[in-house]
Amino acid sequence: TGVQTCALPICRLLMERVHIQARDLAGIGIRGDADPLIRNCRIHDTGQAGVLISGKQARGAIVDTEISAAGKACVEVADGADPLLRRNRLHNCKASGVFVHSRGRGTYEDNEIEGNALAGIEVLARSSPIVRGNRIHGGKESGVLVSNEGRGTFEGNDIFGNLLSGVEITQQANPRFRRSEEHTSELQSQ
Repeated sequence: TGVQTCALPICRLLMERVHIQARDLAGIGIRGDADPLIRNCRIHDTGQAGVLISGKQARGAIVDTEISAAGKACVEVADGADPLLRRNRLHNCKASGVFVHSRGRGTYEDNEIEGNALAGIEVLARSSPIVRGNRIHGGKESGVLVSNEGRGTFEGNDIFGNLLSGVEITQQANPRFRRSEEHTSELQSQ
């Protein structure tokens, strides 16, 4: 990855006002017991995810950061990782804005998620994020896709202007939606 956090038993890192571009890899990789604070950064034009967070002890907080033009998802969360994303702008990535899979978790609050090639937020494989207060719009597919036994709690999100449905639920998914506004089409369940 462009920037690798350490894999020591406990790792803390403050990354602030850093500009990251990584042509072939993820912009930032967070693994092991790492718990960095990434604030006011710009991550763009990466070959893989803008930020990849994986491993059941991996955490991290990404705040007030812009992530764009990633070769895959703007942010990918996997294998039980549990990050916090707050007030970020995640846009124009070649996959989802946020891709949570393989029992990934995390809290995603007050983010602007727009114009991504796949779903704004995609939740798969028994993952269970908390998603609240986000604006999810302008995507080339669904605003939110929960599939393959995905779960999660979605509260107070504004979902609009996506090419396909605002919310799509498939393949034994069981998310909870509360007080979310979906402006473009009816909730789809397959």
